[in-house]
Amino acid sequence: MTNNPKRSIIIKYKNGNTKELELSKATLIKTNDQFMRLDQLKDGKWRLIWSEGLIKDFTQVECFNIQRKE
Repeated sequence: MTNNPKRSIIIKYKNGNTKELELSKATLIKTNDQFMRLDQLKDGKWRLIWSEGLIKDFTQVECFNIQRKE
């Protein structure tokens, strides 16, 4: 049995609330295009799809941060 770590994308709102999007699938696509896509699946969990040029090894990703400048 493999030990698959739980992976989630956490949305943090300005008011301090958070929303967790648990990833049940994470898939690399080999293409020259650069993209990242997030889809909600029928079970309520999420699938992350990205291009190889953007993230070569997903096991090396610790987190995603979105920076907002005002």
